[in-house]
Amino acid sequence: MENTKEIKKLTELSLLNANGLFISDTNLRSNLTGFAVKAIEATVIASIAYQSATNATSNTLVGETILAGDIWFLTAITSISLTSGAVFIYQTGE
Repeated sequence: MENTKEIKKLTELSLLNANGLFISDTNLRSNLTGFAVKAIEATVIASIAYQSATNATSNTLVGETILAGDIWFLTAITSISLTSGAVFIYQTGE
């Protein structure tokens, strides 16, 4: 239990100085420099572009649900649209 609290604290600190872009509609957002997606309610991904591992090129996150409170750390998120829900996209360089 103590480890879970410490991990949560460290995760929140890593996002502390990042620019969070709030999204709660279904519009496509592009030209992003994202590195993390944090769901504030259950969220379904309609489309997402990010740099995936070379051994995962046939896999997709489209149609997947991010549970409320979950954070997905991804490399180079460049665009996203939602089917439903609400998220913060944490970006670098802003």
